[in-house]
Amino acid sequence: ENRAAAAAKAAISSPLLEVDIEGATGILFNIVGGVDMSMREVDEAARIINEAASRDANIIFGTTIDPTLKDQIRVTVIATGFETGGDIKTQLGLKEVVVSDSLSPRRDQQDSQTETSVPVTAYGDPSMPSTNYSMSGEIKTPPVVPPMSQRSNIPPKPTKNDLENDEDRKYDIPAFLRGK
Repeated sequence: ENRAAAAAKAAISSPLLEVDIEGATGILFNIVGGVDMSMREVDEAARIINEAASRDANIIFGTTIDPTLKDQIRVTVIATGFETGGDIKTQLGLKEVVVSDSLSPRRDQQDSQTETSVPVTAYGDPSMPSTNYSMSGEIKTPPVVPPMSQRSNIPPKPTKNDLENDEDRKYDIPAFLRGK
């Protein structure tokens, strides 16, 4: 019955991670088990993770009982604050490991999530105006915007309508805050 130790060791030494939690300055971990999980197992998993962390790491942990987990312990470790100076992917560690007894039936694994990314540009090409068709059949062509190098740095002059909106906006702030 070393399921807690096995789950903790698997969580901190996953081959999927690029860094070890040894250099982390902040570690958050959660131990989830069924109603059969003992405090000794929680202590064992916490001790293994604490020993793997640096001495000055801020460690916060929690324990949760999940009645659907029978003969299983799940350990989730989140580590932050690495001093490696690499990219953000190497600075954060997130691991979740489920360990079950060999006597219990194996649970089906969750369906893998698929992500689709679509590149979106903030600005279109100003030299090629696009055409928008409305429901009434009218054709609207947006004005051609000059490139950034040709735009002036002078902000537009406020109009009378803008000044009226500013006057109305002062009433959006409660009276006790306006008096300050």
